[in-house]
Amino acid sequence: MRFSIVRRMRRPWTLVVGMIVIVLIVAACGGDDDPTATPRPIATAPSQVTATTAPTATPRPTPTSAPTATPPGPQPTRGGTLNTRNIFDWTNFDTWHAFSGFSSMLTSNLYSNLLHPDLSDTSKLVADLATSWEVADDAKTYTLKIRPGVQWHDGVPFTAQDVVWNFERGMNTEDPLISFNRRLVSIISSIVAPDASTVVIRLTRTSAGFLQALGGHSILMYPPHLENVGDKENAIGTGPFRATLWIKDNRLEMEANSNYYKTDESGIPLPYVDAQTSFVLGPTTALAALRTGKIHCGCGFDHDVVTAAAESLRSEGFTVELKLADQFNLMFNFERPPFDNQRVRQAFSMLLDREALVLLPRGGFGEFPPNFMHPPAKGGQWGLPEEEILQMPGFRQPFSTEAEAARKILEEEGIDPNGLKLVFQAILSPNVDPYHLAASALLQNASGADIDFKQDSRAAFTESMAAKGWDL
Repeated sequence: MRFSIVRRMRRPWTLVVGMIVIVLIVAACGGDDDPTATPRPIATAPSQVTATTAPTATPRPTPTSAPTATPPGPQPTRGGTLNTRNIFDWTNFDTWHAFSGFSSMLTSNLYSNLLHPDLSDTSKLVADLATSWEVADDAKTYTLKIRPGVQWHDGVPFTAQDVVWNFERGMNTEDPLISFNRRLVSIISSIVAPDASTVVIRLTRTSAGFLQALGGHSILMYPPHLENVGDKENAIGTGPFRATLWIKDNRLEMEANSNYYKTDESGIPLPYVDAQTSFVLGPTTALAALRTGKIHCGCGFDHDVVTAAAESLRSEGFTVELKLADQFNLMFNFERPPFDNQRVRQAFSMLLDREALVLLPRGGFGEFPPNFMHPPAKGGQWGLPEEEILQMPGFRQPFSTEAEAARKILEEEGIDPNGLKLVFQAILSPNVDPYHLAASALLQNASGADIDFKQDSRAAFTESMAAKGWDL
């Protein structure tokens, strides 16, 4: 679920840097406004920003060409610090890493994409580190031209070879946790840099979505000259902000990158604000901070604060927008009976009441049939038509008929669900807890099986998954 909240303030906070996600705040647990840990300065940052001292304005480079005419409508206010909220202190800042793929809500301020969707029309792609791209007649060869003159925050030049290194890290890594982008890179047969400004990618087969996937939120570029690219104490990127201070489980402070390479459509250098601070706050503290103006917006996966208090916030003068963008997967352990049987897996999938699952969590906010990508009827480009989804097993209505068909499959396979003792393994996370709990309860009610619901933190969850002592 994606949403944004902007309070009606005397001074509008507007941040446009041409990224997929500029600043997002996500539901969190722990943390407070006051630091509780020893500050850890970013080693290569040009200056430090303390919690009590407002950062000075960052010098702006002079545009190389005359600005175009100012577009109509409200104009951004320059300067100041934007305060936001984050879900928790991510394991690292590496969006190629299994534990931090969604940290892009924070790290896309520090790192850059090759290209990304146009903020005003997300069906279109615009340039970022790649200034142009061509697709060969065979539809399997992509040639990208890399923006000249870009530097990493530590002054090292960014080149096409850096792009190659990032993709090869995802394709050929020995670390099983460098897996968040694995599905995308698995289609790549080769990637080379014939010169410092050109990257050529060849695919094993044609793909209608590959180019759009290159602009995905997690395909950020990391510096190969650093030993640990996801190090939160030395976060070096090419993005619009530079990390200046990280305090574990508390906050990340950033200042505008004076060497950032992008401008807005009027030729004005980006970003507009001088600095950002992203706090790790629990829901109660975050809601209070939003109401008092200590944080300036709630956006992204901030369910526990905004969805729950949406009507109250609207009545207080906030602008609240709620848009569905959740995606969850029901997984089966193929190595444990009865889920080594494909028909049993199909039956249990059909026994998950998806309509109830959509409407139970998030205070009943949701749509059925669910569609992670908007269908054509809603202005989307990639989503399936709703009438097609409603013909698929597990989505057909009414659910009672679908459940009856599922139980018949189990009977044909000689499975009595009332005699099953199953383990439902879930990760502990405030954003997905409602869905995990609801899915487990719905499956138990519909099947009659005895389901043991277990939750673990991220590290313990990975160990539990690897041990394979789970069914669902």
